[in-house]
Amino acid sequence: MDILNQAENSFLLAWPEIKNNIGYVTGEEKVFNKQVTLASIQALSRVHTLELFDPKYFDTIKIDETHHATSPTYSKVINYFKPKLPLGVTGTHERHDGKQAHIELREVELPVPGPDQILVRVKAASLNRGEFILGHGLHKSGSAKPIGMEASGEAVACGNA
Repeated sequence: MDILNQAENSFLLAWPEIKNNIGYVTGEEKVFNKQVTLASIQALSRVHTLELFDPKYFDTIKIDETHHATSPTYSKVINYFKPKLPLGVTGTHERHDGKQAHIELREVELPVPGPDQILVRVKAASLNRGEFILGHGLHKSGSAKPIGMEASGEAVACGNA
């Protein structure tokens, strides 16, 4: 539960308005009719717990330690849910046992920079509170926006002025 409390504290630092709208799924507690649900992989992977959720219940699922995605526990949860936006994060890009987590890469057309624009090859990016709110359509504009406002990288092309 400590790790879930840490996650809640992080959410509250970035998004204090969510204070009364965070639910937990643990071995003992199952409160998930909130805007944010925090759960451990162990609690969520239990058969009777998974059955409480429709596979499309969550719009976004963020899975920490995604390099464990090949383990039976992680695979069970990852394969069960069908969110619109699955997010996996890890600080471990290579496993020493040779099993690699499936990471979906998609080719997209690179945009051509317009006048007074540059194309940046991103080397590092973060997701901040504003992007979370915009990405979930929670801003008064009501429309989802792409994430990636905070990025650092190398300029690779410039548009014509």
